[in-house]
Amino acid sequence: MEVEVEDEGAGLAPDQIQRLFQQGVQFDANRLQGGEGSGLGLFIAKGIAEQHKGSLKVRSPGLGMGTTFTLSHFQFLFTVFSKIAMWTILSAVMA
Repeated sequence: MEVEVEDEGAGLAPDQIQRLFQQGVQFDANRLQGGEGSGLGLFIAKGIAEQHKGSLKVRSPGLGMGTTFTLSHFQFLFTVFSKIAMWTILSAVMA
């Protein structure tokens, strides 16, 4: 099973992609998130995906060109944690 979410938003530079899933990482939080957020959402979501034998990956052609997140090959368990992971991913992409 694979879920892919794509937006046409701010996009990511190659150096941002390298750091995106690290704990506490935020890029231009004041402009993009109104100063909100902790930088933990994608870090937590990737950890949950990996615990369920899956992966969470990101790709972007560059700044201003959108971003695509792909959640794949996971044993989707309808638990609180898997629902939180999906909500976190979708919320982060739609923000």
